[in-house]
Amino acid sequence: MGVHLGGHSQVVDPWGIVMASGGDEETIVKTEIDPSQIAHIRDIFPNLKHRVLDRQEEYI
Repeated sequence: MGVHLGGHSQVVDPWGIVMASGGDEETIVKTEIDPSQIAHIRDIFPNLKHRVLDRQEEYI
């Protein structure tokens, strides 16, 4: 029998709202994403602007 790992995959927006969800079985989960919403979220959470690209190899 063994341990069943996997399933319950989800697409979740930055606010924690589940946009799409899979069940217990093997499946493909997909949803539409509004590009203007992505731009809006990136303006609110500017984490990517704080990257130090010339030092990334230190953390890999």
